[in-house]
Amino acid sequence: VAKAAGSGWLAWEMAARAVVCVIQLFRRNRTALAVTASRFQEQAVGSGIVLAQRTAEFLVEAAQINPTLSIIEAIAADSNRVPRPANWAQVVLGVAEPGGRLARQVAEATKDMWDGLQVVHIPGDKPGTLGWGVDTVNDELWLPESPETTVALGRRSHFKRFMRYLAEHAGSASMEDLARDVWDVVDYHPVQDENRIRVAVGRYRVLLGDERDAPRRLVTVPGGYALGTAQPVTVVWRKR
Repeated sequence: VAKAAGSGWLAWEMAARAVVCVIQLFRRNRTALAVTASRFQEQAVGSGIVLAQRTAEFLVEAAQINPTLSIIEAIAADSNRVPRPANWAQVVLGVAEPGGRLARQVAEATKDMWDGLQVVHIPGDKPGTLGWGVDTVNDELWLPESPETTVALGRRSHFKRFMRYLAEHAGSASMEDLARDVWDVVDYHPVQDENRIRVAVGRYRVLLGDERDAPRRLVTVPGGYALGTAQPVTVVWRKR
């Protein structure tokens, strides 16, 4: 942070705050990290130094038991401007190797702080760009068209189960598997059950802003559905 901002006292003070935050993260001290990272973020925003801002954003989310993964994804996609915090975020998302020992330790400590949070990130055809995601812990959806705004998922339980199931099965699933494992169908009837799934997927595509005739986020594949590869996608849930 200090190197990027010059040698002014403010830059060095923020660098010191960053170091304190990282030490608290390594100690898994959630309460202390939350307070220190929040103060660091306030100062970083006022400084106008992008590297400090992104570093603080990551550390604030690292302190949360239910982090906002849309923020982590945005940091991961900002590697040209802020390579170090971007690498931390990429390692946490599982799409890059640690850029060094520090990055590995930060990622390990962050995952511990998140207490069983499962994160599946599929880079798609354009890794390193902003994508979309579903957070079943915080019950929210984010889209790259408005990355600062999330959509509350509320009671859309089948949509959340559907997205988690696809994420757990390498991004795709057959109609029959979806019927049995997401819709809890015991006696599978192709015509009846597949029609119900098609209707549901039609609603999901509207929610995701997919075009009816050319969906990019939920695509039809032979015998079922898959997460599209046109954009990165992140799915989050907590392991019980």
